[in-house]
Amino acid sequence: MNTTNTTRRAFLRKSAAATFGFTILPSYLALGKPDKEGKVPPSQRINLGVIGVGGRGSVIVSPLCSGGHAIPVAFCDVYFKAERATRNLNLWPGLPRFADFRVMLERMGDDIDAVSIATPDHTHFPGLYLM
Repeated sequence: MNTTNTTRRAFLRKSAAATFGFTILPSYLALGKPDKEGKVPPSQRINLGVIGVGGRGSVIVSPLCSGGHAIPVAFCDVYFKAERATRNLNLWPGLPRFADFRVMLERMGDDIDAVSIATPDHTHFPGLYLM
C-alpha cells in the first residue's frame, strides 16, 4: 500500500488553488442556474441550427432565442441577401452560413441540438424526401 505524506504547506497550496478556481467561474456555470444577466449554462441551453433565415425565419428565430435557452450556432438559407434575413444576420454576426442544409448538418451536426425550419411550403416535401 502506497502512502503519501502531504505536507501542511502543500495541502494549503492545493486547497487555495481549488478555492480560487471556483471563485473565477461565472455563477451560471458553477451553479447551473441563470445569472442576473440571463445567461443560461450550456447544459440547459439548446444549440439551434436555423434553416430559413429570412422570410418567416426572420420572425421565428428571435423569440426562440429570446430567453437564452436557445442560441443559434449555424444559419442555412439559399439567399442571405434578402432584406428580411439581415435582421437575424445582424443579431448573430459571425455564425457559419450554409446554402444547403445537408452540408450544414454534415459539418455542424455534433454542435447542433435542434433545428428550426422556416421554409416556404413548396420546399417542405423535397427537404423531407432528401433526408
